Amino acid sequence: MCYAAGSVDQAVNVCPMCRVFPHSRCPHQRGLCTNRTAHPRFDVLFLKNAEVDCFRGCGFCKWASASPKAAGWNNTGWPGCCRAPTSGEHRLIQPAEWRSVSVVHHVPIPSEVKVALDNIPSRGSSVPSTSPVRSSKPPVDRRNSSASAKSPAMPIPSKSRANGSPQMTASSVTSTSSRGSGGSGGSGGGEESHKRRETVGENSSPGRKQLDLADPLTPPRRNSGPRPPAKVVPDERRRSPPSAQSPKVSSKSSPPVRAVDPPKPQKKAEPPLSSASSSSGSDSLRTESTITSDGGFTDYLSDESEAELQRQAEAKAALVAQNEAEEFEFRQARQALANVGLKPPNVVRPPKVRT
Repeated sequence: MCYAAGSVDQAVNVCPMCRVFPHSRCPHQRGLCTNRTAHPRFDVLFLKNAEVDCFRGCGFCKWASASPKAAGWNNTGWPGCCRAPTSGEHRLIQPAEWRSVSVVHHVPIPSEVKVALDNIPSRGSSVPSTSPVRSSKPPVDRRNSSASAKSPAMPIPSKSRANGSPQMTASSVTSTSSRGSGGSGGSGGGEESHKRRETVGENSSPGRKQLDLADPLTPPRRNSGPRPPAKVVPDERRRSPPSAQSPKVSSKSSPPVRAVDPPKPQKKAEPPLSSASSSSGSDSLRTESTITSDGGFTDYLSDESEAELQRQAEAKAALVAQNEAEEFEFRQARQALANVGLKPPNVVRPPKVRT
């Protein structure tokens, strides 16, 4: 939308494109057209980067080039940009621009243009309308699931695994429509588990065969009684190298091997804590430095450290002695002035000189 440079409309009205396309901050740039041949009355302020072609550029120059008779003092500007279009000027506005023109100039969209705009999405959509497909499978009644027939068995092919691991043979898995129904498959399940155990025993590794030497039909024994308390391993065992500990053997055929505890190492006598201290000669100040070790090693001060500590102690002792000497002098001076009165002396007037 074009405005006359320096007019009231320019200062009062908001950016026309921001009404149609809201922005947090106006990004549109304005330019000044000084072509007084096309619009001799004033300079025109126009938009450079409007989103709609109708509002981009100087509308007065467009109208002057489209109708040369209207150029000059009778130039009213391009319809839809500088002013609202009349009924005879609707053909100059593209259908895609009518929404912006309607928002900016507050004019209704023509009925034929509105119908064309409403039909654009329906023509462009290529998704066919399909009716919902009904499945021919009857619904499953969950209430009568216990009386439903079993589905046929599905064979599962065997899968081979490397490194001598057991191979599972083909077995039949029967699926029922109800998880709750199952009382008649007890004997069949036992035979199937027996066959599976035999197959596993034939194809398993030697270590696995040793664990399955017992009767496969007998269930594994479980101790229902209280377990014996776990043996507490002393700290010396944890400190010993891994080679001293005997490996644990978990097998049903062989008796449990009892772990042999290594001999306890003799405890060495811990040396007494070592300390090094240095103190000054004065009673008021003492510098003490202590070095404590945990028995593994002992820190000894180097000659440079001892000399530095001695130098610091002597400097502090000299400072303390100086302070004491100054304090002693202050006390003596105070005692000497104790008998002196604080009353100011009488003012002695000078004698008058006679002339």
